[in-house]
Amino acid sequence: MLTSPVAKAISRTFGSILIALSGITVIFDKVFPIWQESQTFILGPLVEMLYNWSAEKQNFGFKSPTSFIWSFFQSLTPLVLIFAFFFKPYRISYLIPIYIFSIQLYWVFDPSYQMDNPLLHVYAIGAVIGFIGLVVIINVALHKARKEETGRRELTNLLLDLHLKNKDG
Repeated sequence: MLTSPVAKAISRTFGSILIALSGITVIFDKVFPIWQESQTFILGPLVEMLYNWSAEKQNFGFKSPTSFIWSFFQSLTPLVLIFAFFFKPYRISYLIPIYIFSIQLYWVFDPSYQMDNPLLHVYAIGAVIGFIGLVVIINVALHKARKEETGRRELTNLLLDLHLKNKDG
């Protein structure tokens, strides 16, 4: 277990980067065109390798190498999220995949939208705000339930304690 504050911060930052990366990989095929050789993004060589490999192997039953790469990253994303969870990333980093997954969900129903469409981002920001609101509501409800439970326990302990004092006295 990490005890140093610096080591904890590095671990949490690494986990946060993995969380962000898990979100970015889902839309990698739409944001970073894989057919350009000038790609310098960190995953560029991996995507190029997958693209060339799937093209040689007849796309593994997919319509195109792009579809294969999208499916590959869709399968990889949950694994990266689970792995990143063990590093206890900063909670705010989870907003990146939520934002991107909401865009991805929109594309499922209407793939004609481009990444630069402002309504797509308005929808994604609304989904993130809605998610934050849901988390806040759940936290408030849980806090209220814990407080009520603590109050009941204290009242029960007080009543039992008074009963025992009356018997002794």
